[in-house]
Amino acid sequence: MNAGNLDERISIKTLSSSSIDLNGDVINHYTSASYWCNAKSESGDEIISNDIDTISSRYAFTIRHNPSITESSNVIYNGYIYNIRYIDSPFGRNQWNKLHCERQIGAQNG
Repeated sequence: MNAGNLDERISIKTLSSSSIDLNGDVINHYTSASYWCNAKSESGDEIISNDIDTISSRYAFTIRHNPSITESSNVIYNGYIYNIRYIDSPFGRNQWNKLHCERQIGAQNG
């Protein structure tokens, strides 16, 4: 991967800590950071089951290696939140992370 191919910006939200409020509810605290990436659409699907229309969009985001990003982090790209499904290092030596992500939208048909 050539660093010149990192031509789009994403934000990554990572859970940094959790606390409990006065009502006993868990409050999650996140950190957010911006990264240059190479974004590639992998696929998109539409599935209708039990009158529920589910649309999914899958992207792969390649960024410089960052060990603090995990599968529990989220990618924000073009205003949409993507869940990280898995992370690999396609070129070895921990130079790059390829984040394979998915975004799902579900709507009930009338």
